[in-house]
This record gives sequence, C-alpha cells and structure tokens, in this order.
Amino acid sequence: MYLLYLDGSGSVRNPNERHFVLAGIAVFERQIYHLISHSDEFVSSLDLGDPHEIELHGSVMANGRKSPWKGLRRSERLELIQRSLALISNAHRSVRAFAVVVDKSHYEDALQGLARRFREEGTRWGSLLNLAEVPLFVDSAASRLIQMADLLAWAVWRRYEQSDTAYFDLVVDRFDKEGGVLHGLVHRKNPEDACLCPACLSRSFRSNANQDEVPGPQRRTALGRRK
Repeated sequence: MYLLYLDGSGSVRNPNERHFVLAGIAVFERQIYHLISHSDEFVSSLDLGDPHEIELHGSVMANGRKSPWKGLRRSERLELIQRSLALISNAHRSVRAFAVVVDKSHYEDALQGLARRFREEGTRWGSLLNLAEVPLFVDSAASRLIQMADLLAWAVWRRYEQSDTAYFDLVVDRFDKEGGVLHGLVHRKNPEDACLCPACLSRSFRSNANQDEVPGPQRRTALGRRK
C-alpha cells in the first residue's frame, strides 16, 4: 500500500499570485519509517533546538521570520531548504513525487469533491478500486512527511511563480513518469497559452511522436501539413 502525503503552496485568494500548487509524495508502507527517521536525523543534526519543535516548512525557512530560522543568514536558510529537499531526491526509488500546478483563473475543483468523484465515478483510465477515502487533514507539525510534501510544493511553486528552478531541479527526477511523459507533474492552464515547462513539453513531445506514427495515408496527410 502507498500513502500519499499532500500539501499546498501559494495562496488561492491572493490576487498578486498567479499559481497555486498542490504537491505530494507517495510512500510505500515499508518505507514510511525510514523516510521519517532520516528526516528526524537531519533535523537533529542542525542543532537548532528541540527537533520535535522544528518544522521543515519551505516558505517559513525562506523568509526567516520565525524561530529557529530567523537567527540564520538567508544563504544558510536556502542551503538548508536544498538539503531538506535532498531527503526526497535521495529517498528509496519507490518514493514518487506528484504535483498539480494550477493557473488560478482556469481551475475550480475542490480537492475533496475531486477525490470523491474519482472514487465513485472513476477516471479516464477506468475505475479506482483501491481508493478508500477522501483526503484526511493533519497538522503539518505532527508529520514529517507532510513537511516533505510542503517542501516539494514550495519548490514547484517557486519554479512556476518566480521562475526559480534551483529547488525544483533537485526533485524533478522524482516525479512519476513513463514513456518520457511526466505523468506526476501536471500544469493546469489555458490551453491556448504556450508553455515550455517540463510537464507541458513532455506531453507535447508525446503528441508529436504519436502524430508521426499515424499509419498509411493518414500518416502522409499529417506529415504533409507541416510547414
């Protein structure tokens, strides 16, 4: 069994932000203990106080407004974010990342309603027979793996909102993929808007490849329309 830990980054109601990100990590049941242990060991090694009181939270670490991060230089805080993300990039190969990047003007589905519809009606891939529940919410301070999801969401948000790839690049290889397509990373936007992000590019390459593989007369017609 896999458990999916989700968190968001960006503000749905902030008109000054274009994107909202919902991201998470899927962890196989036998790897949960190990990932939590590695996270706890990392936090303890920082020697910033009681590790049980320290939360790995991307935006809080970046702005340094709260303890224990406010006593550190910005360069130190950003380095610690990168080291925290390494917990994901260096995790067991079964740990996979997922994220949906939402252009807020083009997406209105509620998380619980979407999950309920998936369970009751299925998806475009068929019925989901092993989805037992709608999302259950927990305080991030009580869960290291929710904190990992927060860091992932923040890294993805920085890439799309601020064009800052320094953190996203550390975890991009963890997104679930098959056949060159990043199925684990989805960019919900206006279809008419051009985008060169990894999620959109991987789907564009697949579409072009499928067009090239059209057999017989249809293939010649498709190729003949190219300029």
